[in-house]
Amino acid sequence: EEVDEDKEVKFKDLLAFLRFSLGGSSIFLFFFSCITTVAMLMFLTYFVSYWTEQEFEEQQRDFYPIVFAGCILGYVFLNMSRSFIIFFIIVKAATNMHKAMTEKVIRAKILFFDSNPVGRVLTR
Repeated sequence: EEVDEDKEVKFKDLLAFLRFSLGGSSIFLFFFSCITTVAMLMFLTYFVSYWTEQEFEEQQRDFYPIVFAGCILGYVFLNMSRSFIIFFIIVKAATNMHKAMTEKVIRAKILFFDSNPVGRVLTR
């Protein structure tokens, strides 16, 4: 009879999953993309507050909308880049994990298949 474990994913399992992707470089790339995206959003918020604190005549300059549009485009680009990086890391980790699992199942002794039902092996 099988025993269900907690439904929460443990931190060590998340680290193992990341190690299956690209190793330490993927962890660095993930955190770097998150930090740069948040930094751009913080700069965008600061710039809008700075712009609105200016005198009315100063607010009418063409400089502010151009910088604001550039910040918006930069944020969209960084956010999309972060999404692609996360997608790539997850796909690479899942592919490598599947290869490792398949290799271990192929190299398993016949006794393993005699003592475990096929359905249980397929659902893991």
